[in-house]
Amino acid sequence: MSRHPTLAILAAAVLLSSCALYGPLEDDAKPGRAEVRAAGGNPPVEMPAPSAAPSADSDNDGVPDTLDRCPRTQTGSLIDSNGCAVVVPRLPSATR
Repeated sequence: MSRHPTLAILAAAVLLSSCALYGPLEDDAKPGRAEVRAAGGNPPVEMPAPSAAPSADSDNDGVPDTLDRCPRTQTGSLIDSNGCAVVVPRLPSATR
């Protein structure tokens, strides 16, 4: 037997009373939802339709054509967020 039966009864009462606070979910009004919940499962998730097809990237630099300010960058170039090639200056070699 438990040393603190009052504490166990209080804990059980709190747990059971919290069940009464939550009524059926709005989704349960849809056909089959309440049955799925009653069986202990989760209803299927409805995914939103995609908003738009991804933009084309004709020069394959990773910047969509709609945002690309340099539409014909050379393949393999280092580019900035505008799709333009970044020029990295070469440092002169050190002479001794």
